[in-house]
Amino acid sequence: MENMLSLFLDIGGTDIKGAMETKRFDQALRVVRLPIPIMVSPSEGEREYNPQQILETCRRVMKLCGWEEGVAADIYLSGQMGCWILTDQDNVPVTNVISWQDQRFTFFDQPSKEIKFDSFVPTDWIHKNGREFRSSLAPLGLYTFLTKNSVNKRLRLHSLLSWISASLDDSKSHQIHITDAASLGMVDLKEGQWMEFGGPLASLDFPRIFETSNSEEECLPGKILVRNAIGDQQGSLLGAGLDRNSIVINIGTGGQIAYLGSDGDNWPYQRRPYFGGAFINTKTHLPAGRSLAAFTKKLTLGDTTENYDWMNRCALEVEPAYDIDLYNFENFLMENSPERGDRVMASSVVHSLINSYVNVLKESGLSGNGKTLIFAGGVGQKMTVIADTLAQKTKFNYTISRAVETTIAGLRKLSQKQD
Repeated sequence: MENMLSLFLDIGGTDIKGAMETKRFDQALRVVRLPIPIMVSPSEGEREYNPQQILETCRRVMKLCGWEEGVAADIYLSGQMGCWILTDQDNVPVTNVISWQDQRFTFFDQPSKEIKFDSFVPTDWIHKNGREFRSSLAPLGLYTFLTKNSVNKRLRLHSLLSWISASLDDSKSHQIHITDAASLGMVDLKEGQWMEFGGPLASLDFPRIFETSNSEEECLPGKILVRNAIGDQQGSLLGAGLDRNSIVINIGTGGQIAYLGSDGDNWPYQRRPYFGGAFINTKTHLPAGRSLAAFTKKLTLGDTTENYDWMNRCALEVEPAYDIDLYNFENFLMENSPERGDRVMASSVVHSLINSYVNVLKESGLSGNGKTLIFAGGVGQKMTVIADTLAQKTKFNYTISRAVETTIAGLRKLSQKQD
Protein backbone atom coordinates (compact mmCIF):
# COMPACT_ATOMS: atom_id res chain seq x y z
CA MET A 1 0.00 0.00 0.00
CA GLU A 2 1.33 3.43 -0.94
CA ASN A 3 0.78 6.67 0.95
CA MET A 4 -0.80 9.74 -0.59
CA LEU A 5 2.13 11.82 0.67
CA SER A 6 5.62 11.52 -0.82
CA LEU A 7 8.80 13.22 0.39
CA PHE A 8 11.95 13.54 -1.70
CA LEU A 9 15.22 14.15 0.18
CA ASP A 10 18.69 14.78 -1.25
CA ILE A 11 21.64 14.87 1.19
CA GLY A 12 24.08 16.90 -0.88
CA GLY A 13 27.58 18.12 -0.21
CA THR A 14 26.39 21.70 0.35
CA ASP A 15 22.71 21.46 1.31
CA ILE A 16 20.12 18.93 2.35
CA LYS A 17 17.19 19.52 0.00
CA GLY A 18 13.63 18.33 0.17
CA ALA A 19 10.29 18.50 -1.60
CA MET A 20 6.84 17.12 -0.81
CA GLU A 21 4.12 15.91 -3.12
CA THR A 22 0.54 15.23 -2.12
CA LYS A 23 -0.91 14.64 -5.60
CA ARG A 24 1.07 12.77 -8.15
CA PHE A 25 2.86 14.71 -10.90
CA ASP A 26 0.34 17.55 -11.23
CA GLN A 27 2.48 20.55 -10.35
CA ALA A 28 6.02 21.86 -9.91
CA LEU A 29 7.65 20.90 -6.65
CA ARG A 30 8.67 23.50 -4.09
CA VAL A 31 12.22 22.65 -3.07
CA VAL A 32 13.46 23.69 0.37
CA ARG A 33 16.99 23.37 1.73
CA LEU A 34 19.14 23.69 4.79
CA PRO A 35 22.96 23.66 4.93
CA ILE A 36 24.45 20.27 5.66
CA PRO A 37 26.14 20.24 9.10
CA ILE A 38 29.79 21.23 9.03
CA MET A 39 32.33 18.42 8.80
CA VAL A 40 34.84 17.94 11.59
CA SER A 41 38.47 16.79 11.43
CA PRO A 42 39.40 15.01 14.69
CA SER A 43 42.86 14.17 13.31
CA GLU A 44 44.91 15.01 10.23
CA GLY A 45 43.20 13.92 7.03
CA GLU A 46 39.97 12.91 8.74
CA ARG A 47 36.68 14.30 7.40
CA GLU A 48 33.58 13.35 9.38
CA TYR A 49 29.96 14.33 9.94
CA ASN A 50 28.03 13.97 13.17
CA PRO A 51 25.33 11.44 12.16
CA GLN A 52 22.70 12.75 14.57
CA GLN A 53 23.13 16.27 13.20
CA ILE A 54 22.53 15.03 9.65
CA LEU A 55 19.48 13.03 10.77
CA GLU A 56 18.03 16.00 12.63
CA THR A 57 18.61 18.29 9.63
CA CYS A 58 16.78 15.80 7.39
CA ARG A 59 13.82 15.89 9.78
CA ARG A 60 13.87 19.69 9.84
CA VAL A 61 13.84 19.75 6.02
CA MET A 62 10.88 17.36 6.03
CA LYS A 63 8.96 19.74 8.30
CA LEU A 64 9.88 22.75 6.15
CA CYS A 65 8.36 20.84 3.24
CA GLY A 66 5.07 20.72 5.15
CA TRP A 67 5.27 17.25 6.68
CA GLU A 68 3.96 16.89 10.25
CA GLU A 69 4.86 14.36 12.93
CA GLY A 70 2.51 11.38 12.93
CA VAL A 71 1.57 11.72 9.26
CA ALA A 72 2.27 8.67 7.10
CA ALA A 73 4.59 9.30 4.17
CA ASP A 74 6.68 7.55 1.56
CA ILE A 75 10.27 8.81 1.42
CA TYR A 76 12.56 8.67 -1.59
CA LEU A 77 16.10 9.41 -0.53
CA SER A 78 19.31 10.25 -2.34
CA GLY A 79 22.62 11.80 -1.37
CA GLN A 80 26.38 11.68 -1.15
CA MET A 81 27.84 8.32 -2.09
CA GLY A 82 31.01 6.77 -0.69
CA CYS A 83 30.30 7.83 2.91
CA TRP A 84 30.27 5.14 5.60
CA ILE A 85 29.47 4.64 9.27
CA LEU A 86 29.89 1.74 11.71
CA THR A 87 27.06 0.85 14.09
CA ASP A 88 26.11 -1.84 16.57
CA GLN A 89 23.48 -4.43 15.69
CA ASP A 90 20.70 -1.98 16.59
CA ASN A 91 22.07 0.66 14.20
CA VAL A 92 23.37 2.82 17.06
CA PRO A 93 26.42 4.67 15.69
CA VAL A 94 29.88 3.66 16.89
CA THR A 95 31.64 6.14 14.57
CA ASN A 96 30.74 9.41 12.92
CA VAL A 97 29.76 9.38 9.25
CA ILE A 98 33.09 9.19 7.42
CA SER A 99 32.98 11.40 4.32
CA TRP A 100 34.00 10.33 0.83
CA GLN A 101 36.59 13.12 1.16
CA ASP A 102 38.28 11.44 4.15
CA GLN A 103 42.04 10.91 3.82
CA ARG A 104 42.89 9.00 7.01
CA PHE A 105 44.57 6.17 5.10
CA THR A 106 46.98 8.65 3.48
CA PHE A 107 48.05 9.91 6.90
CA PHE A 108 48.15 6.46 8.54
CA ASP A 109 51.74 6.11 9.74
CA GLN A 110 52.40 2.39 9.64
CA PRO A 111 55.43 0.45 8.40
CA SER A 112 54.96 -1.77 5.33
CA LYS A 113 51.64 -0.15 4.41
CA GLU A 114 51.69 -1.76 0.95
CA ILE A 115 52.13 -5.25 2.42
CA LYS A 116 49.25 -4.69 4.81
CA PHE A 117 47.18 -3.30 1.94
CA ASP A 118 47.69 -6.45 -0.11
CA SER A 119 46.76 -8.62 2.87
CA PHE A 120 43.15 -7.42 3.15
CA VAL A 121 42.22 -6.48 -0.45
CA PRO A 122 40.75 -9.17 -2.78
CA THR A 123 42.55 -10.08 -5.98
CA ASP A 124 41.66 -7.85 -8.95
CA TRP A 125 39.25 -5.83 -6.79
CA ILE A 126 39.63 -2.56 -8.72
CA HIS A 127 38.65 -4.24 -11.99
CA LYS A 128 35.70 -5.99 -10.33
CA ASN A 129 34.41 -2.88 -8.57
CA GLY A 130 34.22 -0.79 -11.75
CA ARG A 131 37.65 0.88 -11.46
CA GLU A 132 36.78 2.72 -8.27
CA PHE A 133 40.03 3.70 -6.60
CA ARG A 134 41.04 6.74 -4.58
CA SER A 135 42.77 7.20 -1.24
CA SER A 136 39.43 8.10 0.38
CA LEU A 137 37.73 4.84 -0.68
CA ALA A 138 35.81 3.05 2.10
CA PRO A 139 37.95 -0.12 2.50
CA LEU A 140 41.09 1.97 3.04
CA GLY A 141 39.40 4.14 5.65
CA LEU A 142 37.85 1.08 7.32
CA TYR A 143 41.20 -0.68 7.46
CA THR A 144 42.79 2.38 9.05
CA PHE A 145 40.05 2.82 11.65
CA LEU A 146 39.82 -0.87 12.61
CA THR A 147 43.61 -1.20 12.84
CA LYS A 148 43.98 1.85 15.09
CA ASN A 149 40.97 1.17 17.32
CA SER A 150 40.18 -1.85 19.45
CA VAL A 151 36.69 -3.19 18.70
CA ASN A 152 35.30 -5.85 21.00
CA LYS A 153 31.90 -6.43 19.38
CA ARG A 154 30.60 -7.26 15.92
CA LEU A 155 29.75 -4.12 13.99
CA ARG A 156 27.54 -3.30 11.04
CA LEU A 157 28.83 -1.37 8.04
CA HIS A 158 26.35 1.21 6.77
CA SER A 159 26.55 3.87 4.12
CA LEU A 160 25.30 7.34 5.00
CA LEU A 161 22.11 6.64 3.05
CA SER A 162 21.45 3.16 4.45
CA TRP A 163 21.83 4.45 8.03
CA ILE A 164 19.64 7.51 7.43
CA SER A 165 17.02 5.25 5.82
CA ALA A 166 16.90 2.93 8.82
CA SER A 167 16.85 5.88 11.23
CA LEU A 168 14.12 7.86 9.48
CA ASP A 169 11.61 5.01 9.52
CA ASP A 170 12.84 3.80 12.93
CA SER A 171 13.67 0.30 11.70
CA LYS A 172 16.51 -2.08 12.44
CA SER A 173 17.01 -2.58 8.71
CA HIS A 174 20.45 -3.21 7.24
CA GLN A 175 20.10 -2.89 3.48
CA ILE A 176 21.56 -0.74 0.70
CA HIS A 177 20.67 0.08 -2.90
CA ILE A 178 23.14 -1.19 -5.50
CA THR A 179 23.87 2.35 -6.75
CA ASP A 180 24.92 3.38 -3.26
CA ALA A 181 26.73 0.14 -2.37
CA ALA A 182 28.93 0.24 -5.46
CA SER A 183 30.30 3.67 -4.52
CA LEU A 184 32.04 2.13 -1.50
CA GLY A 185 34.33 0.27 -3.90
CA MET A 186 33.67 -3.15 -2.37
CA VAL A 187 31.04 -4.64 -4.71
CA ASP A 188 31.70 -7.08 -7.54
CA LEU A 189 29.57 -5.38 -10.19
CA LYS A 190 29.24 -8.47 -12.36
CA GLU A 191 27.88 -10.52 -9.46
CA GLY A 192 26.08 -7.68 -7.69
CA GLN A 193 27.49 -8.87 -4.36
CA TRP A 194 30.05 -7.78 -1.79
CA MET A 195 33.58 -9.03 -2.34
CA GLU A 196 35.37 -10.77 0.52
CA PHE A 197 37.84 -8.47 2.23
CA GLY A 198 40.33 -9.84 4.73
CA GLY A 199 42.09 -8.51 7.80
CA PRO A 200 39.97 -6.45 10.20
CA LEU A 201 37.28 -5.89 7.56
CA ALA A 202 36.35 -9.59 7.72
CA SER A 203 34.76 -8.98 11.11
CA LEU A 204 32.12 -6.56 9.75
CA ASP A 205 28.50 -7.32 8.86
CA PHE A 206 27.68 -5.92 5.42
CA PRO A 207 24.19 -4.72 4.42
CA ARG A 208 21.96 -6.68 2.07
CA ILE A 209 22.16 -5.26 -1.47
CA PHE A 210 18.87 -4.61 -3.29
CA GLU A 211 18.00 -3.18 -6.71
CA THR A 212 14.29 -2.44 -6.41
CA SER A 213 12.29 -0.45 -3.88
CA ASN A 214 10.19 -1.33 -0.86
CA SER A 215 7.15 -0.58 -3.04
CA GLU A 216 5.27 -3.68 -1.90
CA GLU A 217 5.74 -3.02 1.81
CA GLU A 218 2.78 -1.55 3.64
CA CYS A 219 3.31 1.57 5.72
CA LEU A 220 1.44 1.52 9.02
CA PRO A 221 -0.83 4.46 9.89
CA GLY A 222 1.13 7.44 11.16
CA LYS A 223 4.47 5.96 10.07
CA ILE A 224 6.93 6.92 7.38
CA LEU A 225 8.59 4.40 5.09
CA VAL A 226 11.74 4.90 3.04
CA ARG A 227 10.84 3.37 -0.31
CA ASN A 228 14.28 3.82 -1.86
CA ALA A 229 17.70 5.33 -1.12
CA ILE A 230 19.78 5.76 -4.26
CA GLY A 231 23.14 7.27 -5.17
CA ASP A 232 22.91 10.99 -5.95
CA GLN A 233 24.75 10.65 -9.26
CA GLN A 234 22.26 8.12 -10.60
CA GLY A 235 19.34 10.14 -9.23
CA SER A 236 20.60 13.27 -10.96
CA LEU A 237 21.13 11.41 -14.25
CA LEU A 238 17.57 10.10 -14.13
CA GLY A 239 16.26 13.60 -13.46
CA ALA A 240 18.39 15.14 -16.22
CA GLY A 241 16.95 12.73 -18.80
CA LEU A 242 19.88 10.41 -19.54
CA ASP A 243 19.17 8.00 -22.40
CA ARG A 244 21.11 6.04 -25.05
CA ASN A 245 21.47 9.13 -27.21
CA SER A 246 22.94 11.46 -24.61
CA ILE A 247 25.91 12.21 -22.40
CA VAL A 248 25.23 14.10 -19.18
CA ILE A 249 27.72 16.74 -18.05
CA ASN A 250 26.82 17.42 -14.42
CA ILE A 251 28.64 20.43 -12.98
CA GLY A 252 27.39 21.22 -9.50
CA THR A 253 29.39 21.21 -6.29
CA GLY A 254 31.24 18.29 -7.87
CA GLY A 255 31.54 17.37 -11.53
CA GLN A 256 30.92 14.21 -13.56
CA ILE A 257 30.56 12.97 -17.12
CA ALA A 258 28.29 9.95 -17.65
CA TYR A 259 26.55 7.97 -20.38
CA LEU A 260 24.85 4.59 -20.62
CA GLY A 261 27.45 1.94 -21.32
CA SER A 262 27.42 -1.31 -23.27
CA ASP A 263 29.34 -4.56 -22.90
CA GLY A 264 32.75 -4.29 -24.48
CA ASP A 265 33.07 -0.52 -24.08
CA ASN A 266 36.68 0.60 -24.00
CA TRP A 267 36.06 3.14 -21.24
CA PRO A 268 39.15 3.95 -19.13
CA TYR A 269 37.35 5.39 -16.11
CA GLN A 270 34.64 4.22 -13.71
CA ARG A 271 31.72 1.95 -14.47
CA ARG A 272 28.75 2.11 -12.12
CA PRO A 273 25.32 0.47 -11.83
CA TYR A 274 22.28 2.37 -13.01
CA PHE A 275 18.62 1.28 -12.98
CA GLY A 276 17.00 -1.76 -14.53
CA GLY A 277 20.27 -3.67 -14.76
CA ALA A 278 21.96 -0.98 -16.88
CA PHE A 279 25.40 0.51 -16.23
CA ILE A 280 26.87 3.95 -16.72
CA ASN A 281 30.36 4.77 -17.88
CA THR A 282 31.47 7.79 -15.89
CA LYS A 283 34.33 10.03 -14.91
CA THR A 284 33.79 11.62 -11.51
CA HIS A 285 35.54 14.13 -9.25
CA LEU A 286 36.10 16.60 -12.06
CA PRO A 287 36.66 20.30 -11.24
CA ALA A 288 33.34 22.03 -10.62
CA GLY A 289 31.55 24.33 -8.22
CA ARG A 290 33.89 23.76 -5.28
CA SER A 291 36.95 25.10 -7.10
CA LEU A 292 34.98 27.74 -9.02
CA ALA A 293 33.51 29.10 -5.78
CA ALA A 294 36.95 29.41 -4.19
CA PHE A 295 38.23 31.57 -7.07
CA THR A 296 34.99 33.55 -7.34
CA LYS A 297 35.20 34.56 -3.69
CA LYS A 298 38.82 35.63 -4.13
CA LEU A 299 38.18 37.61 -7.29
CA THR A 300 34.84 39.22 -6.38
CA LEU A 301 34.66 38.95 -2.57
CA GLY A 302 31.24 37.37 -3.01
CA ASP A 303 29.38 34.17 -3.74
CA THR A 304 26.09 35.34 -5.28
CA THR A 305 24.50 34.94 -8.69
CA GLU A 306 25.91 38.33 -9.68
CA ASN A 307 29.44 37.20 -8.84
CA TYR A 308 29.13 34.11 -11.06
CA ASP A 309 27.58 36.21 -13.83
CA TRP A 310 30.74 38.35 -13.70
CA MET A 311 32.91 35.22 -14.04
CA ASN A 312 30.77 34.13 -17.01
CA ARG A 313 31.19 37.52 -18.74
CA CYS A 314 34.95 37.49 -18.19
CA ALA A 315 35.18 34.07 -19.84
CA LEU A 316 33.16 35.36 -22.80
CA GLU A 317 34.96 38.66 -23.25
CA VAL A 318 38.58 38.05 -22.19
CA GLU A 319 41.09 35.58 -23.62
CA PRO A 320 42.46 33.18 -20.98
CA ALA A 321 46.19 33.57 -20.37
CA TYR A 322 47.05 30.26 -18.75
CA ASP A 323 45.75 26.85 -17.75
CA ILE A 324 45.20 26.26 -14.02
CA ASP A 325 45.31 22.83 -12.37
CA LEU A 326 41.89 22.96 -10.72
CA TYR A 327 42.34 19.47 -9.30
CA ASN A 328 44.76 21.11 -6.88
CA PHE A 329 43.15 24.53 -6.64
CA GLU A 330 43.81 24.85 -2.89
CA ASN A 331 47.57 24.68 -3.50
CA PHE A 332 47.33 27.26 -6.28
CA LEU A 333 45.45 29.69 -4.05
CA MET A 334 47.93 29.19 -1.21
CA GLU A 335 50.88 29.90 -3.49
CA ASN A 336 49.25 32.77 -5.41
CA SER A 337 47.16 35.77 -4.41
CA PRO A 338 44.67 36.62 -7.18
CA GLU A 339 43.77 40.30 -7.15
CA ARG A 340 40.17 41.38 -6.88
CA GLY A 341 38.70 42.12 -10.31
CA ASP A 342 41.41 40.27 -12.29
CA ARG A 343 39.41 39.50 -15.45
CA VAL A 344 42.21 37.50 -17.08
CA MET A 345 42.42 35.26 -14.03
CA ALA A 346 38.63 34.83 -14.01
CA SER A 347 38.61 33.84 -17.69
CA SER A 348 41.53 31.45 -17.15
CA VAL A 349 39.73 29.74 -14.27
CA VAL A 350 36.52 29.16 -16.24
CA HIS A 351 38.33 27.95 -19.36
CA SER A 352 40.54 25.64 -17.27
CA LEU A 353 37.36 24.09 -15.88
CA ILE A 354 35.98 23.66 -19.40
CA ASN A 355 39.21 22.05 -20.59
CA SER A 356 39.01 19.45 -17.82
CA TYR A 357 35.83 18.08 -19.43
CA VAL A 358 37.04 18.54 -23.00
CA ASN A 359 40.14 16.47 -22.24
CA VAL A 360 38.11 13.56 -20.82
CA LEU A 361 35.72 13.51 -23.80
CA LYS A 362 38.56 13.61 -26.33
CA GLU A 363 40.89 11.16 -24.57
CA SER A 364 38.09 8.60 -24.20
CA GLY A 365 37.10 8.83 -27.87
CA LEU A 366 33.66 10.33 -27.24
CA SER A 367 34.21 13.65 -28.99
CA GLY A 368 31.73 14.16 -31.82
CA ASN A 369 30.21 10.67 -31.58
CA GLY A 370 26.68 11.82 -32.47
CA LYS A 371 25.24 11.90 -28.97
CA THR A 372 23.78 15.05 -27.42
CA LEU A 373 25.31 16.65 -24.34
CA ILE A 374 22.89 17.40 -21.51
CA PHE A 375 24.16 19.97 -19.03
CA ALA A 376 22.96 19.62 -15.44
CA GLY A 377 23.94 20.95 -12.04
CA GLY A 378 23.81 24.58 -10.91
CA VAL A 379 27.06 25.62 -12.59
CA GLY A 380 26.46 23.64 -15.78
CA GLN A 381 22.94 25.02 -16.18
CA LYS A 382 23.58 28.67 -15.32
CA MET A 383 27.03 29.51 -16.72
CA THR A 384 26.22 29.55 -20.44
CA VAL A 385 29.84 29.98 -21.55
CA ILE A 386 30.64 26.51 -20.22
CA ALA A 387 28.06 24.68 -22.31
CA ASP A 388 28.69 26.78 -25.44
CA THR A 389 32.48 26.44 -25.37
CA LEU A 390 32.62 22.82 -24.29
CA ALA A 391 30.17 21.69 -27.00
CA GLN A 392 32.01 23.70 -29.65
CA LYS A 393 35.40 22.23 -28.73
CA THR A 394 34.10 18.65 -28.75
CA LYS A 395 31.75 18.97 -31.77
CA PHE A 396 28.57 18.04 -29.90
CA ASN A 397 25.06 19.38 -30.02
CA TYR A 398 23.83 20.18 -26.55
CA THR A 399 20.83 21.00 -24.43
CA ILE A 400 20.50 22.25 -20.85
CA SER A 401 18.32 20.24 -18.48
CA ARG A 402 15.13 22.06 -17.56
CA ALA A 403 14.98 20.41 -14.13
CA VAL A 404 16.04 22.97 -11.53
CA GLU A 405 17.06 20.23 -9.07
CA THR A 406 17.88 17.17 -11.14
CA THR A 407 18.29 14.79 -8.20
CA ILE A 408 14.90 15.73 -6.73
CA ALA A 409 13.45 15.36 -10.25
CA GLY A 410 15.05 11.91 -10.49
CA LEU A 411 13.54 10.80 -7.19
CA ARG A 412 10.16 11.97 -8.41
CA LYS A 413 10.56 9.95 -11.62
CA LEU A 414 11.61 6.92 -9.58
CA SER A 415 8.49 7.18 -7.43
CA GLN A 416 6.37 7.36 -10.58
CA LYS A 417 7.97 4.23 -12.01
CA GLN A 418 7.20 2.35 -8.81
CA ASP A 419 3.54 3.31 -8.63
